[in-house]
Amino acid sequence: MHWIQTTFTQYPELALFFTLAIGYAIGKIRIGTFTIGAVPGVLITGVIVGQLNITINPTVKAVFFLLFLFSLGYNVGPQFFKGLKKEGLPQVLFAAIVCAVGLGCTVLVAKLLGYNAGQAAGLGAGALTQSSMIGVAQDAIAHLSGTATAKKQMSDFVPVGYAVTYIFGTIGAAFLISIIGPKIYGVDIVEECKKIEHDMHHNKAIVNDSVVDKTEKKSIETDIIFLSLGILLGGLIGIPALKVGAVGINLSTSGGALIMGLFFGLIHSKKPKVGLIPKETVWFLSNMGLSAFVAVVGINAGPGFVTGLKHSGISFFFAGIVVTLIPLIVGIFLGKYIFKWNAAITLGACAGAQTSTPSLGAICEKAKSNVPVLGYTIPYAIGNILLTVWGTVIVLFFS
Repeated sequence: MHWIQTTFTQYPELALFFTLAIGYAIGKIRIGTFTIGAVPGVLITGVIVGQLNITINPTVKAVFFLLFLFSLGYNVGPQFFKGLKKEGLPQVLFAAIVCAVGLGCTVLVAKLLGYNAGQAAGLGAGALTQSSMIGVAQDAIAHLSGTATAKKQMSDFVPVGYAVTYIFGTIGAAFLISIIGPKIYGVDIVEECKKIEHDMHHNKAIVNDSVVDKTEKKSIETDIIFLSLGILLGGLIGIPALKVGAVGINLSTSGGALIMGLFFGLIHSKKPKVGLIPKETVWFLSNMGLSAFVAVVGINAGPGFVTGLKHSGISFFFAGIVVTLIPLIVGIFLGKYIFKWNAAITLGACAGAQTSTPSLGAICEKAKSNVPVLGYTIPYAIGNILLTVWGTVIVLFFS
C-alpha cells in the first residue's frame, strides 16, 4: 500500500488512469438488470483513491471537461436549433422552477436544522453540484454584519459542506435520473430514444454520430483546427462576466464550449466538408472527456469528503440527500405531467437544470443515445446562472 501511495503521489497521472480502469470495471458489474454505470463507478473509485491524498492539477479536469462539452454540443447541434423555436421558452421555465425548488429546499432544510449562513451555502453548493456558489456565498458572508471570527468560521465551512454533500449530489442525481427516472415514466428509455431518433431524422443519423447524410463519403480524419478553434472561441465567449450587484455571472469556459459545439455542429451539418469529426472520435471525446473529468473530481474531493463528514456529522450528509433529490423528483413529474415531454427530454432537462453533467452522461449511457442532450443545453445555461446567484440569496436568508 505504501508503494502504491508513493507512486500515485509522485505520478498522479497514473492514479487517474487507475481510477478510470477500476471505475469502468465497477460500472460494468451487473446485479440482475441493474448496472452502476461508468460515471458513478469512476466517481466512487476516485473518492476512494483520493483517500491517499493525491492531488491532480485542476487544469487536467478543465481540459477533459471542455473536450466533453464541445463534442456533446457538436453531436446534437442541428437538432438543438431545430427544436429551439418550439421548446426554448418551456425549457427556460422548467429550469427556473427546478432551480427555485432547489433554493427552497436548501433554505427550508437549513432553517429546520438550525444551520448558519456558511452551513446553508455549503449544503446548497454541494447538493446542487454548483461549485461557483462557494465563492459567491463566501463573498456575501464577508459583507454580513458580525465579528470577523464568526464570519471566517462560516466562510471556511462552505467548501467543507460542499465536499460532504457533493459526492451524493453527483452519484445520487445520476442514479435517480438514469435508473429511477425511466421507471417513473414507465418506459424503456432505449426504445423511447429510438422512436425519437426515427421521428426526427428519416434519412439522417444522430446516435453517437454527428448529423450527416448517410450518403456522405466516410472519413476517419478529424479536423483538429476546427475542433481546437471551437473550444478556444467557446471558452473566450464564456469568460466575460455580467455583474449583478457584487455577483459576477458568466457562462464559464465550459458553458461557452458547449454552446460553440452546438454552432459548430450546425455548421458541419450545413457544409459536410467543413469541420468533420468522425463518430468514433466524437464517442471517444465524449466518453473519455466526461470520465476523466469525473475521476479528477472524485480524487480531489476524496480527502475533503471524509474530513468534512467528521466535522459536520452524518446529519449534514443526509440533509444533502434531501436537497439533491427533491428538485429532481419535482422536475421529473413536471416534465411528465405539466410540460408533457417524453422521458429522454425531461431527464436531460433535469440534469441540465441541476448542472449535473455526470447525470447527463449516465442517462445517455443508459439510453444508448444522445437524445437527452436536446433537453439539457438550455436548462444547463439557466441553471448555471440561477444556482450561482443562489449563493448570495441563501446567505441573505440567514443574515
